[in-house]
Amino acid sequence: MARYGNSRIEDRRRLKRLAYTRNTRVFRKMLTYFDKRPVIIAEGDSWFAYPPKNFIGKAPANIMDHIKKRTRKKANMLRLEVSGDEAVDMLQGGQKRKMVNLMKEFGGRVDVLLFSGGGNDIVGKGDMEDLLNTYQAGFTVEQCIHQQNLEKKVAEIKNAYMTLLDIRNQYSPDTVIITHCYDYPFPSDTAGRFLLGLIRTGPWMKPFMDAKKIKDKDLQRGISIYLIDAMYKVLQDIEVDAAANGKFKVVKTIGTLPNESDWQNEIHPTRRGFGLVAEKIYNEMLNHISGLPRW
Repeated sequence: MARYGNSRIEDRRRLKRLAYTRNTRVFRKMLTYFDKRPVIIAEGDSWFAYPPKNFIGKAPANIMDHIKKRTRKKANMLRLEVSGDEAVDMLQGGQKRKMVNLMKEFGGRVDVLLFSGGGNDIVGKGDMEDLLNTYQAGFTVEQCIHQQNLEKKVAEIKNAYMTLLDIRNQYSPDTVIITHCYDYPFPSDTAGRFLLGLIRTGPWMKPFMDAKKIKDKDLQRGISIYLIDAMYKVLQDIEVDAAANGKFKVVKTIGTLPNESDWQNEIHPTRRGFGLVAEKIYNEMLNHISGLPRW
């Protein structure tokens, strides 16, 4: 018995040193040992999961790294985010089943579900190219965009968020969902580079604009603004529809990163930029969770 007791004490000490976990079994233990802590689950894309530059260094590299640092190990946090994830993919198939199972098991204990999704649904091959018309002389930003395809894409994103709301409402109605609306990117040829440049991803917008003969820089920037605004409007509409219980919050992150120097590459902020966005999200978290350190 003494040996088991010592093992339990060591286990508790080890878990107390963790700021978060990606393992459901470990998360379950954290909830058992530290049942007074706020409980946070995070699901999302590269804005939550972007890796440190070249995978070197320990400085915060994404929104969740900054939030993790600010919680100062005062929360039970499960992180599920993966770079490249799309909102639609996160709310269907195996990922949907995982979210359902988590809400079934931990529902009623989860204070906040952080969600970052929708950005990858509109950029990259298979998405961005379908949202654009081939440029003709005199085209405006709006004319450069294939409106019917954009409406379909926006509907898909909305449906994903509504599925998330349905899961929350059924299994964990008191959990607050907090999401964000990205910011206006600067289309460019700057890609993401990792492992000292051996791995290169992107760019995700400009090549498809160029292929559609949309070469004017102002038009390209205008298109990026138009697409982000379209997605933000969807989130605003959902927030209004969910206003009866106030459990769906969209943090207005548009305007946080107004300069090209705020961006590490075409669609990802610098570390500092991620920190500025994280600050706004964390401040919203403070409105719903007691016991978290102030920013």
